[in-house]
Amino acid sequence: MTNRESDISLNTNADNNTFSHLNLKEKYAFLQAVIISHLHKEQESFAQELANLVQQLEASVSLITQDGHEADLANAKNFSLLNFKQHERVIIASDSQKAVSQIAEVIQGGAKNYGQPDVCWSAPSDLLFYQGIGGSAGLGVGDVYCLAQTQYQLPELSDLPLKEAQKLDAAIDEVAADIRAIIEGMENEQDFEQKTVYESYLELLYDVEIIEDTVNGIADGKSAALSYKEVTDIHIQAFSELPELYLAVSGSNMFELRERVLKALLGAKASTLDTEAPIVLVAHDLTPMDTASFDFDKILAIITEQGDTTSHAAITARRMGVPAVVGLKDALKILAETATVIADGCNGKVYIGANDEQLSAARHIQAALSEERNMARKVRQAFGRTADGQRIVIAANISHEDTVAIALDAGAEGVGLMRTEFLYLESEQLPGETEHEERYRAMAEALQGKPLIIRTLDSIKDIPSLNQFQMEKDYLGLRGIRLSFKYPDLFEPQLRAICKVAKDYKNIHLAFPMMATISDWHKAKAMLDKYREEIKAPEFPVGILIGVPAAALNAEIFAKEVDFFSIDTNDLAQYTLAMDNNYPPFTKQINVLEPAILRLIDITCAAAEKQDKWVGVCGRAAGEISAAKILVGLGVRQLSMSTNAIPTIKQSLLKYSLVDLERIAEECLSLTDASTIRQYIDKELS
Repeated sequence: MTNRESDISLNTNADNNTFSHLNLKEKYAFLQAVIISHLHKEQESFAQELANLVQQLEASVSLITQDGHEADLANAKNFSLLNFKQHERVIIASDSQKAVSQIAEVIQGGAKNYGQPDVCWSAPSDLLFYQGIGGSAGLGVGDVYCLAQTQYQLPELSDLPLKEAQKLDAAIDEVAADIRAIIEGMENEQDFEQKTVYESYLELLYDVEIIEDTVNGIADGKSAALSYKEVTDIHIQAFSELPELYLAVSGSNMFELRERVLKALLGAKASTLDTEAPIVLVAHDLTPMDTASFDFDKILAIITEQGDTTSHAAITARRMGVPAVVGLKDALKILAETATVIADGCNGKVYIGANDEQLSAARHIQAALSEERNMARKVRQAFGRTADGQRIVIAANISHEDTVAIALDAGAEGVGLMRTEFLYLESEQLPGETEHEERYRAMAEALQGKPLIIRTLDSIKDIPSLNQFQMEKDYLGLRGIRLSFKYPDLFEPQLRAICKVAKDYKNIHLAFPMMATISDWHKAKAMLDKYREEIKAPEFPVGILIGVPAAALNAEIFAKEVDFFSIDTNDLAQYTLAMDNNYPPFTKQINVLEPAILRLIDITCAAAEKQDKWVGVCGRAAGEISAAKILVGLGVRQLSMSTNAIPTIKQSLLKYSLVDLERIAEECLSLTDASTIRQYIDKELS
């Protein structure tokens, strides 16, 4: 038996006091205090998940509440019977340190976030934390600054409709002036995406229907504020019911605009960031107009109650190089009395109660990570390569010519994935051959000779301009090349446009998605060659996306005919594991480091090497540090990712030789699960 006194892992002096009456030190070798940071809706299934894990660990593990109730976690019913309160401290107790650690991690709901390392800081096991979602990699250590929400009360009635209408006009003009000032302050090309958001704000702000409906409400005796809120509520609801990819942003824009106009109508001041010292910002949520006024040099980290990895707060934090934890429920409430926190944007944990020594250690890591980012920025324009000189092309996943400059500035060596669905999303009408050609031509020209891989239409789901092609239900696998075969009227103009551009630009590549059989390849290639010959375009590289297991297993056959493979690890993972990427309970479980997925990638790379063909990856895993190293070790020679990940991935690959990466990748193929593989990678490549 180990020394119980030295192995106790209660988190703070307060925890020692809270649980001291239970005499747990005499009973268990290992203790860890955790916070129930969120209550699990599916309590019974979660309890069973814990029970299964305990049985796998072959250890006795108990959960103990502050009032002394104790549950043996091997029995799911015991956990379900405990009456937890939100943010309650509980103790995980066992004679197995491994069991305590793993159970604590599961209860805290650890979230996986692609595009960044699993953890930025190896925190002491006795440190309390709240679990959110890692939104932007990095470690932020500093004093909490809570950005309070503006409170106001709406007047309901008014007997002065003309005056109310004038107030509405003045409020809208005031908000519009603020937006125009933001747009005018944008000086460089990297502001393009934000500029388009603000321009859409102006369109929404002066929407004729919204204004007319509001004025009608005012004429009925309502105040301008109440009428505007009621009208915009209807529009926000309508936006929320539209396909997310198409108009979800407009819904959030409408909500922010509504709040800004109401504050202007009521004379309420918007929440502002008023601080001279660097802080960790805590907010309910952050909008584009919020962040437009921030001095990010004074923000050490961002924590929000709302959002996920695709929210504005997370995207902006990544763009500005600021660590972020998003989706931390009740963050304003639970951190209001906390002076200093440590926010780990890699694993989504916010640590509280750290002592001076722990804070010092975290700040040291914070400084090292900052220096790492600075180094990555310095090497971003160099060719991607390993330490021993193996060339690895680092490309960007982008779909609009106006973002090419941003990608090139980040160090992109081309575009590894241009999603052509966006062309359909940006138009209410079905784009014809001319529209396709204009977009592809603009992309090819903007890249200044760097390669452009165009993926043909992959999915029509939730694209309004393709409503006529929508089906009553979703059918498994009716995507990609199968969709193009089913609807040749969509496929032909796309292929012809690509061939026309390839006639003038040497950097065009084409990739067919959802390819599974060689007969489908022959059919697609024959159609392409027919149009290419008609247009008198030269031959250009044509490959396939490896997104289904059948394609990987047929890689030896395909490799004899295609020019390259591009592995869509998002699709390959979901089809291999039978887990829908878009189903939230599965999202955190999908892991490209699962042995089955790595073996399919290995098969693909081996087949390509035999035929002297190259393999790229265009899924999320390409921009995830641990996965990127293993992908290169398996034989991948192009990694295409989100623009913000490019400098970090280039810098990371420079540290290791290809020989080492190949050795580690080979060992990973012999391991049995993703968790073990990740631990091995972290150990060997830390």
